Parts: sequence; structure tokens; C-alpha cells
Amino acid sequence: MKKKELIFKEIENSTSSIIFCHGILGTPHHFDFLVSLIPEGISYYLIKLDGHGKGVRDFSKASMKKWENQVSELIKYLKEKNQKIIYVGHSMGTLFGIDEALKSNDIEQLFLLNPPLTWHYTFKTFCMNIAALFSTKKDDHQKKIEEDCSVTLSKNIFLYIGWIPRYLELFAKMKNIKRRIKDLKTPCIAYHSIKDELVSKNTLNYISKNKNIDFKILIKSGHYYYLENEKVEIESTFSSILKSL
Repeated sequence: MKKKELIFKEIENSTSSIIFCHGILGTPHHFDFLVSLIPEGISYYLIKLDGHGKGVRDFSKASMKKWENQVSELIKYLKEKNQKIIYVGHSMGTLFGIDEALKSNDIEQLFLLNPPLTWHYTFKTFCMNIAALFSTKKDDHQKKIEEDCSVTLSKNIFLYIGWIPRYLELFAKMKNIKRRIKDLKTPCIAYHSIKDELVSKNTLNYISKNKNIDFKILIKSGHYYYLENEKVEIESTFSSILKSL
């Protein structure tokens, strides 16, 4: 396990650890509001996926396999330390946690924010993302989208051709997890935002069929941005999991 790929706080006598994994193009700092709730005696690890936090070319050189290995290696490391693992994911990061939970019993609890089992991308979403990344005047939602993009963008549009394989890998991963999520036995809490700009509400058709998944609806939040009262609800649920440790 390469600790340079992590932001972490490792407690020597801790028996529990929390893993956080962000989404595609995302940042570990998406989880700052949850990390602040973790008690002193619990270790935590925020994964920075390969190719993130760098430039367009660096992201192109990453791969789904590298991202999967980062998660697998960290879980293996923690199980060797006899840790009880809580896995927290956002967007693409949720897929790795589900995959690991389907392969073994190493994860105690899944806490998932906007798992992308089905995808949609509208012209309105495109305009919002462009405004978030390039406009000088942004609303709070657009500011959050900008903050969550950890890749330094380029004005050379041809460089983004290298991103196509990464998104094709993501779509294949989504399809794979969508097919298998009915078999998930690990206790799981999953949030879906009705106004999600990227994840289709059809995701609920797959999540709701599994009785091990306690799915919760966010009415006014988006894929990246949580309205304050709904953010408080997420924090409250997460805190209840921490108390059980």
C-alpha cells in the first residue's frame, strides 16, 4: 500500500478504520464535512485515486484497474491489522466499495453517496458544468462542482481524447455492479439525490430491490452539492454509524 496516495490519520490502538473514496475527477476533500465528525480513537484513510490532483495527461494515463487495486490494497492492509472497516464512497468511489463487499466479508458497513448504477447527462448539466469550470460568476452549486474537480484542466481540447477510455471503463464498471448489486449482503446505507445531474433515478430500481440496502432520498441536493438541511441529515446518519463502533 502506497501511503503517498492517501490522506490519513492512523491511530495506533484503533480497532476500527474508515476508508473514503471519491468519484471520477473528484477529490478526497469531498468528504471533509464527514471527516470532521470522526472521534479521536478511530483511524481514517482518504484515497486519492491515481491520476487525480494532477493534469489532463496524468488522468489519461490512469486506469480502472489501478483505481481498483488502490482500494483492494488498502482493505488488505487494514484487515491484516484486524481492523473493522467502514467504507464511505461518493459516485464512482461507491462502486469499488460495493465490489469489495461482494467479493468478501472484509467491509463491516457501506456508506454510499450517489452511487451511479445508471447514468444520464443532459444539455442543462453540460451548461452547468461548463459554467462551474470556466465562468467567473458561480452560484454555490457551481462552486462546489469546481471544488470537486481535482484535475487541472487544459484549453487544448485534443488532450481530452485520452479520457475516453477512462469513461468507457467507468460505464463498464457501472454495468457490472448494477448486475450484481442484488447479491450484496453487507449492511449498506445509500443516498440518492433526486436532482442528481449525472445519476439517473433508475438507479433506485436496482438499489430498492436489495433489503440489505437502506436507501435514503435527498430531495434538493445534487451530485456534488448537499443542501444544508440534507447535509445535516447525512452527518447525523454517519455519526450514528460511528457511535456503533
